[in-house]
Parts: sequence; structure tokens; C-alpha cells
Amino acid sequence: MRWGVLLLSVLLPMLAYVTASEYILKSKGFPATWRDSMENWVFHRARASALGERALILVGASRIQLGMDLPSLRRMTGLEPVMLAIDGSSVGPILAGLAKDPDIRGTVIIDVMPAPIVSLGAEGGVSQQYQSAYERRESDAGLASPSEALEARLTQAFRSQLANYSDAARPWDALRTRLLDSDATPQYLQTLPDRSRVADYGVVEMPKFYLRRVMRHLGEPLMFDERLSDLELERLLTGYIRQLGPVDDDGLSLKGLRDFEAAVTAIQSRGGKVLLLTMPTSGLVSEIDERRYPRHLYWDRLVAATSAQTLHWLDHPELSGFDCPDGSHLDRRDRVRFTEAVLRVARLERR
Repeated sequence: MRWGVLLLSVLLPMLAYVTASEYILKSKGFPATWRDSMENWVFHRARASALGERALILVGASRIQLGMDLPSLRRMTGLEPVMLAIDGSSVGPILAGLAKDPDIRGTVIIDVMPAPIVSLGAEGGVSQQYQSAYERRESDAGLASPSEALEARLTQAFRSQLANYSDAARPWDALRTRLLDSDATPQYLQTLPDRSRVADYGVVEMPKFYLRRVMRHLGEPLMFDERLSDLELERLLTGYIRQLGPVDDDGLSLKGLRDFEAAVTAIQSRGGKVLLLTMPTSGLVSEIDERRYPRHLYWDRLVAATSAQTLHWLDHPELSGFDCPDGSHLDRRDRVRFTEAVLRVARLERR
């Protein structure tokens, strides 16, 4: 009896704290979210192979991960969408892996960034790590035993329901930086169990958030007086961006285009379909891309070299009317409309 009382005296305060903290966190704009881990990506990569011709696979980076609505894809195509995009990473290793997998016979939509197409074997980074993890899993030298993998997935599913673990945080982090901080910025980005993401730009401070994204997209260390107003900073950034010239790809695109097309051909030879898609951008981010990677030097060359279906957002009024609040990504309110528009323009709707 004494142990029972002791146990209750510990569990009840913990339950009360969790209940109260969950309520406060969600009311402050911190929803529960799924952690986008390597293990989760490997799980969905295995699904892509298992689905065969029923798979609708999305490859790319954050733009397609935020911009495409998977329930709409499922409803309009009759296929099963699989999100394999990886934030801030290259499509090369993932595309190469899909190309050599005989079970990949479905539809593949590739988010093509305005940049040189380098040799698929020359790229590394996070996407190569994820692809290697999947290959180890398939060769029975995986990251964990089946029981360990199941335990990890159940733990992930449980934590994805709790705002205390939101955005890969820990309960202590949530207490220190969110519950006790009256000025904590609400979480604008939420990862869903299917690995797609939704962004609510209505909760962030504009135009500061947009200007930070522009500076990040430039990828160059720029020093500006922190006392500048948003208008002054935007004016300086605009002047700097308008001096940018085309990036020299050092001939990388020649072999890269051949490798890319070989991967596309491999998928199509098994009955699969491949769509190359450019996602919308806005404002100074769009101007950076156009000045560094002029369309006639990059996108047009890719179109001329590939047998895949191609779709550029600027070529279609149905796609060019969308605004990206941070210059680079669509808001959650536009995901469904944009997804539906892409499917109609690409003629991928179920017939």
C-alpha cells in the first residue's frame, strides 16, 4: 500500500505537469510535430519500393516538402504518395538509388532547383547518408533489429502527439525556451507523419523573416548595421543582388546531365514516369536564382537533354500566381491549390 501511495505521489504531479504544459504550449503556437529523422526516411523509402507501380514518389528539398499536399495527390491520382524530399539536400544520391532499384516502377516527381546538375556520383551530404542507410537496411546490415526499429517507431509516434517534443525538442528545452520565455516565437513549421511539412507564415514577423531568408539564400557572409530598418536592409540587399552574375558550373553540367538522363531512362524503362518540376519562388529569392542560374543556361539545357516530362512554374498561369511569403516556400494555405494545379497542368489526374 505504501508503495502505491508513493507511486501515485510521483505520477500525479507528472501527469498534471504534462497536461498543463501541453495546453500552454499549444495555446502559444507550438503544435505537436513528427521528428524528421533518418530512420523515418528509410521507412518511407522502403514503402516506395514495396508499392511498385502504385507509388507516387516526391524527391527534392524543402520546397516540394512544404509545397505538395499528399492527401490531394492520393485523391486526385489514385496513387500512394511517398515523400522522399530532404530539407537542404541534393536529389542526386536519391535519384541514383531509385534508378538502380528494379522495384521503382511508379511515378517520380523531382523538384529541380535552379543550379548545375552535377554528376550523381559526385554528390554527398545528408541525402547520401540517408541513401546509404537504406542500402544497409536492404543488405541486412541495417541500423537496428526489427524489434528495435518497431520500438523506435512506436516511441516516435507517441512523442509526435506531444508539444513538449515538438520540432525535435525535449521537455526541458520546451520548459526553458518556450514555456518560461514570454517572447518565444511561435513554431511556424510542422512535420507530418508522412514527412511532408506545412508552414504557417502568419505567425512569424514579416518582413524580418523574409529578409533573413533572402540573406540565407544568398549563402554569403554579408555584414549590415543591425540598426538598419527593414526598408533600408531590403534596399541594400536589392542593390547587392542586382550586381550578381551567372555562376560558372565549370563543365560539371555536361556529365551531370548525362547521369541525370540515364537515371530517368532507367526508371522509365521499367514503365515508370518522371516529371521534372520547378517550384515557385518570389521576390528577391526569385531574383537571386534568375541572376545566378539564368534559365537559358540551366533549365533550358536540362529540358533539351531529358526524356522526362518537364514543368516550369513560370510557363503556366495556373502555377505562376502563387506567392511565397519567405520568398522560397509556399504557405500552408496554398498547398492544396498548388498541388491540384500541378496535377491538372501535368495531366496526372486519375482518368
